[in-house]
Amino acid sequence: MAKYQTPGVYVEEISTLPPSVAGVATAIPAFIGFTEKAPLADTNFSIKRISNMLEYEMLFGRGARYIENADTVYKVEEDTSHNKTYRPQKTDAGFHMYDSVRLFFANGGGSCYIVSIGQYGNDKYQYKYLKDKEDIKNALEAVANIDEVTLISMPDAVAYSYPFLASLQQKALSQCETSHDRIALLDIKEDKVDVFRQNIGMESLDFGSAYTPNLNPVYTPELSFCSILAAGLETVNYKNLIKNSTPLLSAKLNSMIQLYDDNIEVQFKNNIITTTPNDGVVKIEVEKGEESAVYEKGENGVWEHTTGVSLHKNTLTKHKIELKDISDAEKYKVKAFVVYNPDILSNIVTDCVLDINEDGTVQLPRLIKNIEIIYREKNTQKVMVEVGTVPDDYIPGTPIEIKDLLSTEQQVILDTMDSIQIISKQYKDFNVVLSYEEIDKNDTLDMPTAANKIVLNYTAKDEENSATIELVKEETWKSLGEHVSFNAENKKFEFNIDIESNISVTYYKTSSAIPDNYFSEAEQALILKAVPECKAYADRVISNFYTVCPPSGAIAGIMAKTDRNKGVWAAPANASINDIKGLTRHINDDIQSRLNVDPNNGKSINAIREFIGKGFMVWGARTLDGNSNEWRYVSVRRFYNYVEESVKKSTAWAVFQPNNLNTWAQLQGQIENFLTELWRLGALAGANPEEAFTVHVGKGVSMTEEQILAGELVVIIGLATVRPAEFVILQFSHKVQK
Repeated sequence: MAKYQTPGVYVEEISTLPPSVAGVATAIPAFIGFTEKAPLADTNFSIKRISNMLEYEMLFGRGARYIENADTVYKVEEDTSHNKTYRPQKTDAGFHMYDSVRLFFANGGGSCYIVSIGQYGNDKYQYKYLKDKEDIKNALEAVANIDEVTLISMPDAVAYSYPFLASLQQKALSQCETSHDRIALLDIKEDKVDVFRQNIGMESLDFGSAYTPNLNPVYTPELSFCSILAAGLETVNYKNLIKNSTPLLSAKLNSMIQLYDDNIEVQFKNNIITTTPNDGVVKIEVEKGEESAVYEKGENGVWEHTTGVSLHKNTLTKHKIELKDISDAEKYKVKAFVVYNPDILSNIVTDCVLDINEDGTVQLPRLIKNIEIIYREKNTQKVMVEVGTVPDDYIPGTPIEIKDLLSTEQQVILDTMDSIQIISKQYKDFNVVLSYEEIDKNDTLDMPTAANKIVLNYTAKDEENSATIELVKEETWKSLGEHVSFNAENKKFEFNIDIESNISVTYYKTSSAIPDNYFSEAEQALILKAVPECKAYADRVISNFYTVCPPSGAIAGIMAKTDRNKGVWAAPANASINDIKGLTRHINDDIQSRLNVDPNNGKSINAIREFIGKGFMVWGARTLDGNSNEWRYVSVRRFYNYVEESVKKSTAWAVFQPNNLNTWAQLQGQIENFLTELWRLGALAGANPEEAFTVHVGKGVSMTEEQILAGELVVIIGLATVRPAEFVILQFSHKVQK
C-alpha cells in the first residue's frame, strides 16, 4: 500500500481478474538429417528455424542427385489384391531430409527446425558422414534445448544399421519423456516391423509413434545429367553431334560414351575386309540373308570369329578378314563397329604425377579436379606449392605450357622455379556407402544385398596386427588380409589371431558415374538440343521412377494441419496424404490388425493405406504403447503435453509468491478458465465443466502442512480427455412389421 504525503488526487488500478493461460505451439517439428549445404556453425551441425521451402533451399540447398546407371537396383512388387503391379522403385534412394521437409509443408506444416548433421554435394551420392555417429547423437541432444520443438523426425536415421538405429530412436523417446513437451515420430527401416519392434525396447513408448509403409513422393528425382546422357545415347547415332561440336565437347563425349556405331565404313574388296590401325574398329559383322558371323578383336589385336555361323572359310590377321571360296560377294553385307570406352569417374580423387616434356609442356588427363604445381625456389631452396587452373577450352591429351596453368598473378613465380613436379588430382573409384555396423568377432554380418565391397577395421590384442582390410566381390568374396578370411556361406569373418572386440564393417557398392559439372550448362543444352533422344530418355526415366521417403515428415505436416483446423486433441488420422503417388507396401485389413494390436508386447504401428476413391490415408492414431488405456492414442498424449506445457509456462508468476489462500485462488481460477475454454472447444468430455475437469489446490486438498513448509505448492488437475472413435460399430436388426 502506497503512503501518500503530498495532498492531491491519486489513481489506483485494482486487478480483479486472474491471469490467463496462453496455449503453446503444438506442431513444431525438428528435422534431423543430411543436407546439400549448411550454414556455418560452431558445432558439427547447423540449426535453423524456417517456415517454407524457399528458406530451406536458400540455407540448406536441394536434394541429393540420383545416379542412374547399369548398377541401379530396382524392385518390382506384385499387388495381387488390387490386380496391379507397382512400377520400379529405387531401393537405395539415399538421403531423405529434403523430400521429408517438402512433404511436411505439402501436408499443412508451418514452422519447423532444420538440424543439418552433414553435407552431400549435388554431384555426390554417398553417405559421407555415416561413420561419424556422434554427430547425429549430438544433434539430437541439441534439440533437447530448443523449447519450442514438439515433434522429432529423423528421416535419414534409417540409413544406419541396428543396433545403433535402435539406440538413436530410444534416445529420442527418452528425451521426449524427460521434457514432456514433445513426441518422436519414428521411421521403420525398410518397413521391417518385426525388426523394429524387437529393437525399440519397452521404455517411454507413450512418447512415440511409428507409421508404415514408406511413401513414394510425386517429386521429380534429381537425376544426374551425365547418367541420362550415357543411357540416352546408347540408342542414338551421335557421330554428327561429335563432328559438329566444339573440340572440347567432342573430347568429353568420346571420354565417357560407350556404344557401338554401325555407320563406320571399311573396305570390302576382292573378298577381303580391310581395317586400318587407327580407325578404332573392334567388331565386324558379315551378313548373308538371315545368317551372320561376328568377328571381334582379340587380346593380341588379331581378328577372331566369336559368334554366328561359319558362312565361309577365312584367314584372320590383325587388319584383314579374308573370305575364301565365295563367288557371290555382292550378297554379303559388312558392318563395322567402333567402341568408345568410358573412364570410371567419381567424386573421389587420386594423385597422378605428370611427365613434363622437353619443351616444358604437359599433357593433362581427361578429367581433372585440380592441378598442384610443386617447385623448389632457386634462392631459398624452399619447396613451394601452387594450385593451378585448367583453362575451360583445354582439350584433354594436348600439350599445354606450365604458365597457362597459372593465373596472371601466379606467373611471377616462373622465374623463381628450379625443379618442378606437377600433380593432377583425378577422379577415380566411385563408392556408395550402403551401411556401417560394429560387430563382435562371432557375429553374423547384416550385409546389404547390393554390397560388392567391404572395408573391415579390427584391433588385435598384440596391436601390431591391427589392420584395415578390403574384401571385394568378383564371382565370390576375396579377402586381401593376412590374418582374416571371410566365410561367405556363414557371413562371418574368421581370424587366425587374437583380437579385441572392437570391429567395424563398412559396406560399399562400387559404381560408375560422372559428376554433373563435367559438362557446362551450355554444353548440356547443346547436347539435349542436338540429341532429342536424351531428353526423351530423361522424361521416360522420371515418369517411371519412384523415390522412397519415410513417412515421418508427411505425418508431422498432417499433425500441424489437424491442430490448426480441429485442435491438438483431435486424432491426426483419417486424413489423406498429399504429394505421394504410391506406397512401398500394400496393407489390407488382416495386416493392419496385426500392426494395430500386438499381443506380444503392445507396440502398435499405425498404417498408411490406399483406398479406392479416397487415395492414400493415415489409418491409425496410436502411440507405441498400444496396451495402455491411458496413453494408447497419439491425440491424448499430445493434448496432455499441450496442457502441461501451457499451464507450466503461464503459472510461472506464482514462483516465490506467498503460499497462501490468495495465491491458490488465483492459480485455480487461471487454470479453470483455461480448461473451461478447452471444454467449450470440444477438447474435454462431459456435459458441463464439472464433469470435464477438476482443479484442486489448498491445504488438506492438494498439499500437506509439511509440503507448504518445504515451499511446495501442489495443484492437482484431472482431465476427461476425448478419445478417438477408433471402432465405429453399427448394429442392425430386423423389425417385425406391425
